[in-house]
Amino acid sequence: MHSQTYCFDRAVAYEEIPAQHRFIEAYFQFHNPCGHAIRVIPDGALDLTFLYGHGQPAVYVGGTALHGHERSVPIDDRAFGVRLRPGIVLDCFRGSMGDMLDASLCLNDEPLFKALLEKIIAQPGLHRKAALFQEAFTPWATARLHPLTQQLLRRLDHPGGRSVLEDLVQETGYSHTHANRV
Repeated sequence: MHSQTYCFDRAVAYEEIPAQHRFIEAYFQFHNPCGHAIRVIPDGALDLTFLYGHGQPAVYVGGTALHGHERSVPIDDRAFGVRLRPGIVLDCFRGSMGDMLDASLCLNDEPLFKALLEKIIAQPGLHRKAALFQEAFTPWATARLHPLTQQLLRRLDHPGGRSVLEDLVQETGYSHTHANRV
């Protein structure tokens, strides 16, 4: 499943590859040497963004809820990113969830992410960065998925798996309001 997550000028170079991972939807990279505005379109997913190039390298986790807020992304040169699947919140971020929705939480003081940032910057190309991230990520990544989220992911992962919300509500027994929220 791919959804458009960013809106940016043609002068910004963007590349994305889908991920074959239970929690990760895609890997992406930006090259934005002129510092043009990049807007996040609300998609219900968290992104890990490794910023490098001009200035001080940094790692952020942030996301957008499914309402009409736009959040600017401070990418003033290069960035590598990891988009988690919608609705996935890794256990290591659960305590900071309020800080991440419609905002960003800097992870530079977290030793795991600081070391990972240095390694990712040293890798050439999106595919190598993605492989490095996935290798480092798999041992510590855990997430408890809501049962409805599990069902939605199973349905969306199957070929032709786009389901109508009413079908999912009928199959799961959840209300429309609850299904939308999850």
